[in-house]
Amino acid sequence: MTKANELEIDRFLFSGGLILDSREFCKKRAGKIFTRKQVEAWQKLSWKGKIPDADVFMVLGGWNCRHILSPVSDEFDLEELQEVYNDIVHS
Repeated sequence: MTKANELEIDRFLFSGGLILDSREFCKKRAGKIFTRKQVEAWQKLSWKGKIPDADVFMVLGGWNCRHILSPVSDEFDLEELQEVYNDIVHS
């Protein structure tokens, strides 16, 4: 996040695979790109496994979440990157 802040990157790919007991929170976001404001809004949501008062940028889905937010440069076509990621995740 420090480097993303330094480079003023405002978009993030919710990356990491899904498993049988993945939370709905993660299933709805996996493989998609979100703005910083969208991610910050998740802080106000509630879901099973959420770690209270923890920074959503750091813990995402909560306890034992296997996902990360990967900074995405605005220099690339975001829809194209999302399609490539979805192809990898779903193959």
